[in-house]
This record gives sequence, structure tokens and C-alpha cells, in this order.
Amino acid sequence: MILLVGSTNDDILYFSSILKNKKELHILNKFPAYTGEIFNQSVMLLKDVYSSYVSGLATSYIIDKYMTILVIHVGEVQSFTDSLKVGDICVARNVILSDVNMSDTAKVSKGQIEGFPQDFPADTEITTSITTALHQRSNVNAINCTYVARNYHPENKEQIKEVIENDRILGITNETVISSEIGGIALAAKLHDIPYASISVVGRRIGYENSIEDYVKVLEQYTNVGKAVVSVIGEIGRTDIVK
Repeated sequence: MILLVGSTNDDILYFSSILKNKKELHILNKFPAYTGEIFNQSVMLLKDVYSSYVSGLATSYIIDKYMTILVIHVGEVQSFTDSLKVGDICVARNVILSDVNMSDTAKVSKGQIEGFPQDFPADTEITTSITTALHQRSNVNAINCTYVARNYHPENKEQIKEVIENDRILGITNETVISSEIGGIALAAKLHDIPYASISVVGRRIGYENSIEDYVKVLEQYTNVGKAVVSVIGEIGRTDIVK
């Protein structure tokens, strides 16, 4: 089964609209989800996971219970760098747990959990397939980003000042976005040794208010994201892209 994870109903609406043999359920009697098929592939859509704590718990449970072969995170992220605008589409290069700091008690870097790597690379092959499909289906180029995991969406840079170094989060020089649920997903995938990927839309620039036009722009891009992911799901059904 392929698991698609989003925070809100908007994040998974495109997939829900084309899901065949759709059934509704609640994971752990709490988190709403749908199962069904896309291109004859078994798929689950999970929503209402608003923090890395929740996403990690639910994702790990689903991987164990439903023989999951791949996790794809979809939805909205915040941009930290000015070069990323509302409506830009990002794919994850890697994930860093920025609200973790065990450096005073263990031989680890800031953002690293003892016994785990400092960052969690997304699956290169899946990410490349998503990026290619996005360009082919919608003529849109995705931006490779480092995803910085938080357990909430900060309203301004002051709220994350403890991880800002030289106006960069943890000194990261790549394009950087913030996600409140990706950390748990990446950690669960690592624990269960399955691939994960993320394709997301920049929904807000940190420290800026959104307009109605921004919201409409994000929803339009969700459709392009959906088309790209669905294309990859179909490709998985025809090839051995997921080992």
C-alpha cells in the first residue's frame, strides 16, 4: 500500500476525488483516513495530523498494520527564504528535526537524535519521478528544498530564533521550508526502512500575512501536485520503481 499524508482536507482533496472503491476509517480511532485504489494500487489517504508527534505515531502504526511500501507527504509548507514565493512547489531533498537538541547530553549535532542520522534524505528515485511528472503534466518545475521539521507553524522568525544562524536555520544554505508534520513521517519511514518523499506547496512566507489570492494560488497548485503524484503511483504499478 502507498500512504499519502496531509494535514488538512484540502491537502488530500484531489486524491480523494479520484480514489476508487473508497472507504472511510479512523486510524487509532482518531485520525480520519480513506482507503481505495488509484491505478489499481492500494492507497491510503491520511489527514488531520498537525504535528510531527501525531504524524510519526499514525504513520508508524499504518506502516506496521497495512504493509506500506511508500509514504508520500503532500500539502503546505512555509518558506523561510525570500526566494521561495507563495505557490511555489517544493520537493524534499532531506528533513532535519530542528526542534530537537540533545547536543548537551550526547555526541550529536543540534537537530540530531542519538542513534539516528543528522538528517533524513528523501528517496531520490521517487523524488525524481515526481519532479519529472510535475514538469511533464503541468509544465511546472519543482524546487529541491531542505524541509525543517517543527511541531507547529511559526508565525515569525522570532519564534524560531534558537535555530537561526546567520539568518539561516541551523546554518543550512539550501532553499529551506518549514513543515509541522514531515519530521514524524521521515522518522517513521527510517525506523521501518521504507522510502518516503514529499511534494508540497509554499502556502505562506514566515512573517507575512496571506491574501485571498494567495489561498487560491495554493489550491490551484494542489491540483498540479495531485496530477504528478498520481502519475508516479501509476508508474509504480507498471515498474519496480519501489524496491
